[in-house]
Amino acid sequence: GATHDVTLEGLRPDRDVVLTYATMSALPTVSVDRTTFTPAGGGTAEEFLLVQIVPGAQSAPTTPLDAVLLLDRSGSMQGAKIAGLKVVAEKVLDRLATFERPVRVAVVEFDDRTDVRCALSTIGPQHRKAIQSIQPSGGTVLGPALDASFALFGDEADGRERCVIVITDGQTEALADTPSAGVRIHGIGLDTAVNDAALRDYARKTGGETEWITPGEDYDAAAGRIAALASGPVVRDVAVRGLPDTAVITGVRPLYAARP
Repeated sequence: GATHDVTLEGLRPDRDVVLTYATMSALPTVSVDRTTFTPAGGGTAEEFLLVQIVPGAQSAPTTPLDAVLLLDRSGSMQGAKIAGLKVVAEKVLDRLATFERPVRVAVVEFDDRTDVRCALSTIGPQHRKAIQSIQPSGGTVLGPALDASFALFGDEADGRERCVIVITDGQTEALADTPSAGVRIHGIGLDTAVNDAALRDYARKTGGETEWITPGEDYDAAAGRIAALASGPVVRDVAVRGLPDTAVITGVRPLYAARP
């Protein structure tokens, strides 16, 4: 294969280096690495397999989409965080509006109270008005806000992709008891140091994903990543078969666009 040299300049020394690349394959690709670990001084050897699946470049869900933007307006979001939240939320709307599939969006805001500012509906001026009117104050209680978001979807069983996109700094005081069946939670952490435990837990339990945004970073790129999560997995029902009964399998989950 080809070798590429990458030159890094002007880096901040306290940040990870993230290399982003696009696959050239239209279909998913799979690579497998295998190794054997033998403890020093003898002992039982263990075998490890690393399977990496890269989604294809042309994969995209086509089912109708319902998405709730659940926006943190608590006092801890004051300043650059609330300004970034408004920009990101509007740019996510812009991305969702380009989808060639039926899309409905709701806007819900929360601190220690929850307000449904816009019910599920086709994207329009009412969504942007709700986002721009956010004023930070109060504490952060995520649980009831999630419950209110779940209630917006109703009991329909029509094959829609359903998700809640939580944008918060993660400083929450209470959690929802049980995520709603069939609704993915995508946790978007907006801060320099996000309290991410609850966001990761909700995403893992519901087949969602997490994304981290630093105030002032490239919000266009962040909005593109969030919209790809809202769109739904491009590879579903991933399973590993044929291994011994004693094998331990971890990390198997739905795959989203551009996320190996």
